[in-house]
Amino acid sequence: MEALNDMKQERIEWDCGTTGVGVLVSDSLMFQRGDPTPSDPHLSQIYGLAMPLLKHGLPVTTVQLENVALPHFLESYRVLLLTYQGMKPLTPEVHSQLASWVKRGGILVVCEDDSDPYNTVREWWNSNGRHYRTPREHLFEQLGFNPAVDRTNWQFGSGSVLWLRRNPSDLAKSEAGAAAVVAIVKQAAQKGGLSWHDSNYLLLRRGPYLIAAGLDESIAGEPKELHGRFINLFDAQLRVQNDIRLAPGARYFLRDLQTASDAKPQFLASACRSSHIHNEGNSLSLAVEGVGHTPAVLLVQAPTAPRSVTLDGQVVTNTVYSSGDKLLWIRFDNDARSRPMVINY
Repeated sequence: MEALNDMKQERIEWDCGTTGVGVLVSDSLMFQRGDPTPSDPHLSQIYGLAMPLLKHGLPVTTVQLENVALPHFLESYRVLLLTYQGMKPLTPEVHSQLASWVKRGGILVVCEDDSDPYNTVREWWNSNGRHYRTPREHLFEQLGFNPAVDRTNWQFGSGSVLWLRRNPSDLAKSEAGAAAVVAIVKQAAQKGGLSWHDSNYLLLRRGPYLIAAGLDESIAGEPKELHGRFINLFDAQLRVQNDIRLAPGARYFLRDLQTASDAKPQFLASACRSSHIHNEGNSLSLAVEGVGHTPAVLLVQAPTAPRSVTLDGQVVTNTVYSSGDKLLWIRFDNDARSRPMVINY
């Protein structure tokens, strides 16, 4: 939790599959799970689109359909996937926004066979003067689709629409279905000017942090390896690791020690809440607090071994210093009160 408070970083980089791909989701996903004809209780209509891409190392993002009208909301996406199986657009206005995004160069992949029973409910697309069989028909009208022409892809403005006439819940049930999703998104990425590449891992850098996962059910190939000096924040001992292998199923939350300066004391990680107060000369002052009567560990980048460490005015004796790594581990018992800690060098 302490590290998550530090996630707002200027340097954000993905090292994995193609980025800029999203799957649209609506709040109505919850509405369609009730009787008399509930949609797939496992939400396969969404997972059927997202999971094949994720398993190919693409950091695919869920994109809230109701937010598409917000300024700049869709600017970071080049390819969007959409289905109205299991969900419906709550208002017609979202379609004009999607059409505008496509016209500016976006690539919309629609996975839809119009078989959802909820298409026939009394809603905005079939009432108040509108006579569309499905909300997809209204969307496609905005996108310049000609129903008299049997086609599955067309250009609209600077962008394109690709129509996979399948139910994504069915695609989720087989390898062939997953392959069909990957194939059409690869085609969409190329149309959108994205360089297609996939991987058997996900790796995100946010400043000094690396968040990594080795994927199972993924593409063939040797696991990704990281070499350097890292602290795995999932390791209760906060030990230094030099080699990380992203084997299938592996999960890592790393602090990259090579981004830290060893010229002066610097807080790196802790199993408690640590607020930086003062760092000047040969002294580092912190305020620490945590869940009472639980073990705390605090890791500091330190140029030299400390002369003393005090917590709430009392000397802390459980400290370990590594001169080779220039790291100091301080262990003590947490307290719900905020207490001052001073490290003198």
